[in-house]
Amino acid sequence: MEYLIDLLKELNDYYKFESIQDDIIQLKTRISQLPNEILQKYDFTDLNKYVNESPKDVCEQLKLVSSNGYSKYTQIYRQIIEKLRKNFSSEINYGKNITSFNRSMKLTIIKDAFYYLPDELQKIFHNDIEEINQIIGKEVYMPDYFY
Repeated sequence: MEYLIDLLKELNDYYKFESIQDDIIQLKTRISQLPNEILQKYDFTDLNKYVNESPKDVCEQLKLVSSNGYSKYTQIYRQIIEKLRKNFSSEINYGKNITSFNRSMKLTIIKDAFYYLPDELQKIFHNDIEEINQIIGKEVYMPDYFY
């Protein structure tokens, strides 16, 4: 009977080891796919979603991970920053060039999204946001003779 118990323990350990090996393989696969998943998940093309999926928070997390020795996340960080820069620049140019009727609303969305950008992009777009504030101010201003 003791022999059977010992045999069961050994078999149990062996099967547990196999399941652990499978888990390790699955985990390695998941980790290797994570950079691409991050880039796909955080598209950041819709400025209205910046409130719920803050690019600033995502970039801060990527910086933290890359500073802990995971250099592949530095490349992802750079790709996201570049994607944000291009998209935000495009949105600003579009917002400045549309008709006056829609411009104020579009520029307000851009201005709100600005605060969810990473700090380095806020520095880049600061002057554009100031210009947007002036445009909105001019369009919202109503002369005294309308009263």
